[in-house]
Amino acid sequence: MLLPAEPNRVMTRELLYTGITRAAKRVTLVGSAQVLLSACANPTQRHSGLIDRMRGAWK
Repeated sequence: MLLPAEPNRVMTRELLYTGITRAAKRVTLVGSAQVLLSACANPTQRHSGLIDRMRGAWK
């Protein structure tokens, strides 16, 4: 799995997990430790507004 050259918001913990768990037998990560640690510390943040819409439906 080729990691980006620099840490960024798109590389999240969940994306990394998906890439690793899709491997059939083994996985090789290619990238810096900084990018890997940044991805592990970056969970996906959802901004769909679904919770707010659900709360509004009960009022």
